[in-house]
Amino acid sequence: MTVDYFLIDGPHSVPREFAAWELAKEQHKAIFQRAIAAEYGSELFRDLDQQGQKAAAEADRLEQIAREAWAKRR
Repeated sequence: MTVDYFLIDGPHSVPREFAAWELAKEQHKAIFQRAIAAEYGSELFRDLDQQGQKAAAEADRLEQIAREAWAKRR
């Protein structure tokens, strides 16, 4: 089993970057939960699907920034 030390140390060593990533993940999760509650194929579902894809991409981008900041501090 491999431990991802970023998840353990990141909140302490790069708190702003880590918090931004966590917020983005929560926003993606909220959109996802609304999407699965929407009627499949409806306009609302399609809109939420697009929002969710953008939110996931932003969360991925912020994770990369946080990981790079953390790696520089190691």
